[in-house]
Amino acid sequence: MRRRITTLTVLAALVATVLFALPLGIAVWQYYHDDATGDLERAADATALAVSEDLSAGRRPVVPPLDEADDEAGGEVGVYAPDGRLLAGKGPAVAGPVERQAAKAVVDVVVGREGDEMALAVPVISGSRVTGVVRAALPLSELRLQIVLTWVAMAGLAVATTGVSWLMARRATKRLVRPLEELAAAAERLGDGDFTARSPRAGIAEIDQVGEALGTTAARIGETLERERAFSAEASHQLRTPLTGLRLQLEAALETPSADPYAAIRAGIASTDRLERTIEDLLALGRERRAPRAELDLDALLDEVRQAGEALLAPHGRTLRITREDPPPARVAAAAVRQ
Repeated sequence: MRRRITTLTVLAALVATVLFALPLGIAVWQYYHDDATGDLERAADATALAVSEDLSAGRRPVVPPLDEADDEAGGEVGVYAPDGRLLAGKGPAVAGPVERQAAKAVVDVVVGREGDEMALAVPVISGSRVTGVVRAALPLSELRLQIVLTWVAMAGLAVATTGVSWLMARRATKRLVRPLEELAAAAERLGDGDFTARSPRAGIAEIDQVGEALGTTAARIGETLERERAFSAEASHQLRTPLTGLRLQLEAALETPSADPYAAIRAGIASTDRLERTIEDLLALGRERRAPRAELDLDALLDEVRQAGEALLAPHGRTLRITREDPPPARVAAAAVRQ
């Protein structure tokens, strides 16, 4: 269970990370591409302003060094004639498709890929005449390196996030599973007959409710078994007295053959009834649960005791006298007092 919960938590973290990382990775690629395009455009515009006068006058232009603000990409800048010849700066000796498209002056900026470079070209216009083209280019390898390094950093952050999720999942799983293991151990001890088994409180409401229910069940089962054991232990002792009385009545009838046999039979039947009542009382006590009891009818109980005593003592010429001194009312099982 520990492994399953941890695996599901880490898997959920991985899915969330991937779903977040994919669009973020695309956004990073787009950001670096747009940033490089902006840097190249600033470099080309700054160079176009610097060489426009020389190109208009027909002089050979000189590419001035650019400020860091205009050359953040660190690319190469070259100036081309309208016919495609390289006039100054760095770049291919012959203009490529990007520069030729810019020389048409249809659009202000032309961006494209030339070989392994990202090229951007802007036309230099004097009046209605194109006097040249400024090309700024950046190696695609540098652009890819920036993107890959950012992706690697993102991957490292994703791994670190997954690791933290794994640690948190292990800690949460330990806190969740340990109370369940203790609860299972308590249930196992209960199954082995240890009715004092209890599970400690876990601080989790649902698990604590199950633990309390298990403790209540263990207590009830223990009480029930205790009553059953008490009944088994006391049954023979409680039944011995009425059986002895019945035996004495029968022996007394045998010793006095001149006596009325019907009286002995009636007394035996009465003793048998009392024996049956005793068995019923014992069974009732064995099944009795803790519940509010009615007030004891002491008069009826004493009358039963008197009748039973007279049946045992009368054949021997003895009498039974019961003295009652107005005891306080009591709420107790009549079967328990009778026994």
